[in-house]
Amino acid sequence: MESLIATNLKISLPQTQLTQRRKAVMCGLALCLLLTLAPILNLHVFDVLDDVAPYARDVCTLAGSFFALAVALVARTRPKWGSPNMLFALMITFFVVGCAGTSLGIANGFAPVVYVCASLSSIARTFAFMLVAVALSRMEQRLWRRALMHGFLTSCVLGALVYLLPPLVNIVLSYLLVAAAACLTVPMAKTVFDHQAQSDAPQDVEVTRPNTFLPLSAKLFWCLLLFALALGYSLRLGDTDGTPSSYAIAFAVILFLYVGMLVLKKPFPADILVRISAIVIIAGFLSVLLFETGASHVPNAIIGSGYIVFEMVSWIVLVSVACKNPLDAIPVIAWGRGIISLGVTVGAQVGNLTNWLSQATNLGVSVVTCVFVLLFCAYDMFVLHFFSFDETIHDLVPLKEVALSPKVLEAQVQDDVSLIDRHCQAIGESCGLTPKETEVFTMLAKGRNSAFIQEKLVVSKNTVKTHVKHIYQKLDIHSHQELIDFVENYTDK
Repeated sequence: MESLIATNLKISLPQTQLTQRRKAVMCGLALCLLLTLAPILNLHVFDVLDDVAPYARDVCTLAGSFFALAVALVARTRPKWGSPNMLFALMITFFVVGCAGTSLGIANGFAPVVYVCASLSSIARTFAFMLVAVALSRMEQRLWRRALMHGFLTSCVLGALVYLLPPLVNIVLSYLLVAAAACLTVPMAKTVFDHQAQSDAPQDVEVTRPNTFLPLSAKLFWCLLLFALALGYSLRLGDTDGTPSSYAIAFAVILFLYVGMLVLKKPFPADILVRISAIVIIAGFLSVLLFETGASHVPNAIIGSGYIVFEMVSWIVLVSVACKNPLDAIPVIAWGRGIISLGVTVGAQVGNLTNWLSQATNLGVSVVTCVFVLLFCAYDMFVLHFFSFDETIHDLVPLKEVALSPKVLEAQVQDDVSLIDRHCQAIGESCGLTPKETEVFTMLAKGRNSAFIQEKLVVSKNTVKTHVKHIYQKLDIHSHQELIDFVENYTDK
């Protein structure tokens, strides 16, 4: 059975010449640059686009969202569809064509060109965010958490300062910041993309390691969606684009958390951070009732600062999950980013609706605001009360090994086949496995993956997952490696 354990290949991401500390500094800087993009885009870039293409900001956000969601699905199901080099070259092309085409479209007042090229730029920005998150996931937790805190603190300062810069300078910065952030993190992130393309599909590995992967339907992503709705709503409420006050409030909160982390020598639990963010956002919604819509930036500032805190939490959670499972890093990060962009777009439309209602009656604003407050309160009572971000991260079993192809496994375990068959049959009888479950159990013990089992038994992937779930329950195990250990220990008796 020792040869069976030798049939697994460890993920060992190559180390560059850069030290971990220097990598952390580069990632923190890249994150800061990308986070500073938000006020620049909302303050100047989207306003310029709206003059030519009125729905450009929504189209751009949706384009980035759909791209991220597509990357997540492909990385989960068909990671070998394209090479990382091709993907990186495509993103560079999108960025260059997008920036140049958008500028030309604005200069000539040609809306179709603006819509297409601005969407390409948005896709490139989304990819840059993914690069930074993936790069962070390749560092020690202590380092990437500090890098993340530094990035958010610095971006709060820069986010307030961009309001003092001329529009043209901000537009140029929107291009330069994306390029700089990508250049800082490409060397670190590309190794993960390369391993993803060379490994088995995560959905196949998930069948035998269910506790190692975070489902794309997890409550965590629904939480991201709800908070993103709040951000989109605040950005459009009263047709304001946020204020420096948002960054001042967020800076104070994040600085408090950072100092607390240094004093206590441990980070605050993600669950506490989420509740702090929710309280701030609810306070922002309630302040809407105290001010005439469009006459004050206070609601937008409070809601925006609450979301900035939550965005930091979302980075912590997604990067933590990616650290546990490098094979699922790209799908989880891309899916989270796509969900956030989608939520911002939907929330923005609710903000537009509120603005339209406010022109007729203030009662409409009150109704929409109360709905949001009820959503957050209901979420806290019925979802967060029974769900923990910290436990979600803790319960994920680290993925240390990736199975080799079935052909390689067959060549290495052929001498042990008859012994494995006998003992799997004995285990199946003693543990109450059905004949079909015993058959699946035997193939798992031989190192087979879900794709092989599907083809061998001529059943669907869901059927295989159901059999595996029942086997794990009856044997009281939680992973493929534990199954192999179970059989190995049995043979030693």
